[in-house]
Amino acid sequence: MEIMYTDLDGGDYRKKIAPWLKFGEYQKGLLSHLSTYEIMRALFVLHLCSFDVIVDKSTQLLSMSSRFGKLSEILIRKTFYDQFVGGEETDRMKLVVDTLHRRGLTLMVAPVLEEDVEDEKSSKDVYDENVTTLKGLANMTSSMDKEKPIVQLKVSAIMPAKTLEQINRALESKWNSSSSLAKIVEEMCSTPPKSWTFLPGVSKEDKEHFINGIRRSDEFVCLARDLGVKILVDAEFYSCKLAISTIALMLMARYNTKEYVVGDTIQGYLKDAHDTILKELEVTKNLLGVNWYGKIVRGAYMDRERYLAAKKQAPSPICDSYEATSDSYNQCIQTVLHFLADNKSQKSHLLIATHNEKSIRFAVQTLKNLGIASEDGLSSFAQIYGMADYLSTPLVGAGYKVYKSTPYGPLAKVVPYLARRASENRSVLKGAREERIMLKKELLARIF
Repeated sequence: MEIMYTDLDGGDYRKKIAPWLKFGEYQKGLLSHLSTYEIMRALFVLHLCSFDVIVDKSTQLLSMSSRFGKLSEILIRKTFYDQFVGGEETDRMKLVVDTLHRRGLTLMVAPVLEEDVEDEKSSKDVYDENVTTLKGLANMTSSMDKEKPIVQLKVSAIMPAKTLEQINRALESKWNSSSSLAKIVEEMCSTPPKSWTFLPGVSKEDKEHFINGIRRSDEFVCLARDLGVKILVDAEFYSCKLAISTIALMLMARYNTKEYVVGDTIQGYLKDAHDTILKELEVTKNLLGVNWYGKIVRGAYMDRERYLAAKKQAPSPICDSYEATSDSYNQCIQTVLHFLADNKSQKSHLLIATHNEKSIRFAVQTLKNLGIASEDGLSSFAQIYGMADYLSTPLVGAGYKVYKSTPYGPLAKVVPYLARRASENRSVLKGAREERIMLKKELLARIF
């Protein structure tokens, strides 16, 4: 029986949709993996993140704190950094991974490497250095976790974001047709780059940046495949979306012939998210004959996208309301799960990345209704490291594979990254109220 998005409305949705998931119910042992100190730290950090003024000014506040020397560095490291970051050295990351394993969770590394569309282009050496760092992370991840770990790839770490915008404009008309898009992907896979015909109007410099970026992505994914590490190309700004998704499709065409190795990220808060899903599924299965792999997120650049759209005097690509975003997200999930159910013999895979309980219940109930079992290996879930343990733990207990997206990098690079994520994930942080309730109950249970 098909479930509708409207079934998630009302206070009794927990009884109607996937009632076997015990979210929202405090149970002894739910947070037993956390020390009392870690519970108190989480309560402090998540409480601070619930204030708009702190989230709005997070970049400035963290920048100001850096002027106060060693003391401020220690405070940041012992609070926000330790709460949300895996570390900057192998030994600490190994401890994090061991903790995840004891709880049945799998590592997904989020490298702190990216470039804003308004940043100046970096030198070739920077992008070469970044791909070397990514290869090192793939080696580290493989050595620590053998259960299909993931490393995320920000394409703006291996080529300029401004170049991606130029490529995006050149590809806009091609994305109107699945067959045209498939031909471009095939051309990228089989034809020498200097012969590529789909880049009219792109400058010689940007073509060179693009070709070098493709080479770097190919080197990285090839190594990851050999190491048994999955790669998810991360979503970035809307003005780069088509370029990034085309790169992801090209990598899928090269590496997803026998199993899923590399995939794309779809942002559910975009008005055209569902159209993108349909196009990718059509191109991969029917036109290229390879496995689709992807992660569906709600989205991570809402404020920035609206600012950029207003600056260009263009319509916002973001859904007009939270409810519209939820409908878009759930529609994307439903479409992919139906695709997986109809193509079980394939090795395609969907990673459902959300902290929204209703969307998780919707996905789990849909999986059951379609007869997709957790052992089929067709789907998995993900939440952010340092958050949503009250969701991750019950999901694991119900037999689902769950990843924790874990940033990795030095404090100097992670601080601005965390500040951006705080602003972009304000709905997640404000929605952590239930998580704070669980933490308080666990703390009180230990005291009394």
